[in-house]
Amino acid sequence: MIDIRRDPNPNRKPNRKLGSLEKIPGPRTDLCGPTSCLVQIHPIVGEKGARFLGRQTIIGRDESADFCIASGSVSRHHARIDRQGNGSYRVVDLSSTNGTFVNDVRVREWDFVAGDTIKCGNALLRVLGSDDLDSSFHEVAYMMMTHDSLTGAHNRPFFDDYLNRELARAIRYGSALSVLGVTVDGFDELVTACGRLAADDLLRGFATRMQNALRDECVLARLSRHTFGAIVQEAAASESEVVAERVRQLVTDRKFQLPHGRIPLTASIGVASLTEGLSINAAELTELVEQRTLEAAQRGGDQIVSRN
Repeated sequence: MIDIRRDPNPNRKPNRKLGSLEKIPGPRTDLCGPTSCLVQIHPIVGEKGARFLGRQTIIGRDESADFCIASGSVSRHHARIDRQGNGSYRVVDLSSTNGTFVNDVRVREWDFVAGDTIKCGNALLRVLGSDDLDSSFHEVAYMMMTHDSLTGAHNRPFFDDYLNRELARAIRYGSALSVLGVTVDGFDELVTACGRLAADDLLRGFATRMQNALRDECVLARLSRHTFGAIVQEAAASESEVVAERVRQLVTDRKFQLPHGRIPLTASIGVASLTEGLSINAAELTELVEQRTLEAAQRGGDQIVSRN
């Protein structure tokens, strides 16, 4: 018979070796803090597999779940994590098919602590606390949440947040700021001709060349399937056009090596700058860059569209 347990006392937790209840003397000092996060450690899924815990977090297969796990072994709404009044967290099983486990013990609900492992179906989740775990775990979690798992560039949420902050700073201090949008020309045809794995290799190499063409302080992000964005601080329109041309040349001057052979690539680039006299917010600036990037591609690719 499967032992399904409900935590009768917040000062008790599953014994990790025996699965029995073990009394913890004195007040708990290993409660999760306000910046605790949940990381999917198996199977590894990149930046989508990490999330800071809020007041309530639903774990499940359904796309509406806060922490979505694309696995048939996970119920649509598998479990819920609630933040308690004292800052601790409790996991509650939502009548899932395969059950919810904390440190290999099946539970109905349980107050968990930093370092515990939660199992939902075949997915293993690790709880990372803000104070009592090695900093390397936090670095890994931060990388997963802010970087694209394929190319290593930052992801779209990080890009949007960073641009909001940098744009506000540039407006406050009257400094220059530019944004580049860079898309791989003919990417769909490349996928058809070379296959998905080869196309992924091309995207990784493309991102590496872009990063090499940018200054160290510039932020590079993958915005969509084959489009990247770069935030170039302290760069007026004319300076950003020079940066864009450097990116274009570095992409086109040397073919990309694949198992099938060497493949030439070109890029379409759109540029927008705060110094164009625009009164604009981050979302509008990004939209303008995307429009100009699309225009460069529609003109035949391998070119830059900046000021009208």
